[in-house]
Amino acid sequence: MSNFHPVNPKPFIKSLIGKQVLVRLKWNKTEYKGQLASTDNYLNFQLDDTYEISYENNKAPGAMKKQEELIGNIFIRCNNVLFVREWKEEEAEADTEIQAETKVKDNEMDVEMTENGDKKEETNDLSKSTSSTSNSRATSKLTKDDNTASTSKENGRKEDEEEEEKSTVTTKSTIEVSKQQGDSTLSVESENVQVQEVEMKDS
Repeated sequence: MSNFHPVNPKPFIKSLIGKQVLVRLKWNKTEYKGQLASTDNYLNFQLDDTYEISYENNKAPGAMKKQEELIGNIFIRCNNVLFVREWKEEEAEADTEIQAETKVKDNEMDVEMTENGDKKEETNDLSKSTSSTSNSRATSKLTKDDNTASTSKENGRKEDEEEEEKSTVTTKSTIEVSKQQGDSTLSVESENVQVQEVEMKDS
């Protein structure tokens, strides 16, 4: 025969009336902490000054963040209860220490995130200054290239003007030489005509 002896939970539950208890639900690890005001034969619970306790994944890997919210007087139906137990003062002190440690860790992580954000901002500022410097260099280089191109164009124009002036002077000198040659030719022809007239007169 088995040594199992069933235990009636009602005396245990009635012994918790007026004390601080912790009731955990079957769903999402939600807990309710408060003073057990009353219960019935179906193990429904009425709690006063109740805190709802929920757990969330903390920023640190593998850690759980505990959150408490005061919701007042509540009624919990029996078929939702996973377990119920007495809440002791030692657990309250431990919870206070855990909350303090969690706050310290959160503050440290916030400081690290702030520092990382500051470093990212500094990196962005450096990249922006570097890009602006490179842009200014590129702009100055383009300006220099434009100035060089404009200078070369001006020099080319001056050279073209000088060549035009030289060609004009050469043309003028050629015309003057041709005029001088034409005048000399006319003078020779006039002299020949005069000689012919003198010979005719003599004959």
